[in-house]
Amino acid sequence: MNAEELGIGSRVRHPEFGVGVVINVKPKTYTVVFTEKGRLEVSKTFNALRSWKPWSRIPISSAFRK
Repeated sequence: MNAEELGIGSRVRHPEFGVGVVINVKPKTYTVVFTEKGRLEVSKTFNALRSWKPWSRIPISSAFRK
């Protein structure tokens, strides 16, 4: 995740640990609380950690269907 600096509160997805939220940012790591695995340190150089926006997957038009 070198190109994008995450901040506290950022939602992320990890290929092994699943979905989580960044709770602390250090010079070389993020502290992330994952739904299934709990609190873990993840290196900022770990390229498979992705920013995750759950609302971006649902088209607005389908969210308000009756």
